[in-house]
Amino acid sequence: MKTPKFPLAILLFGIMFMLSSCTQDNVAPIDEGATISALGQSQAVADQARKGQNGPSASGHGYFLLPDDTKRQFTFHANTMPDGSVQGNGVLTYQGGELNIKFDIDCLSITGNTAFMSGVITSSNLEGAPVGTPCLFQVEDNGEGSKTDPDNISRLLITDAFPLDCANPSVIFFLYPVIGGNIQVKN
Repeated sequence: MKTPKFPLAILLFGIMFMLSSCTQDNVAPIDEGATISALGQSQAVADQARKGQNGPSASGHGYFLLPDDTKRQFTFHANTMPDGSVQGNGVLTYQGGELNIKFDIDCLSITGNTAFMSGVITSSNLEGAPVGTPCLFQVEDNGEGSKTDPDNISRLLITDAFPLDCANPSVIFFLYPVIGGNIQVKN
């Protein structure tokens, strides 16, 4: 059975008629410029997704071992948005899940297969890592397959003693091999 097709004009007229009968007491005026801007941004996101042209990104999960065999589990993702901003977050788990740090990522800098990311701690039950403290870390994507070196990750640097800038990191990190996981860095 075929469904009847209504011309777009009739559908729009019906919607406008319904909206005109609504009261305007609690309705904010529409900012046409903002609406057009939001539609343009949505279209840019859709166009990028359709073309497969996403901005630079980094993501990963797994664990690494410190020299004393202490296990650190991690997961993170950071994406560059169409406007150039960076959005992402991560979780670092210590001591079998007893201690956790959650953080937002707002800076991503990629050179080759290496990414630096920084942000701010949003949740923590670890002494010395209070909410609002800046953090920075580094990852290295060494490719896929059994014939490649393992991916690497640094410890999370947590400090407000000096500014952290992922675009110009002034820190040299020691990198640990990722075990049971994977890191992806895409420029």
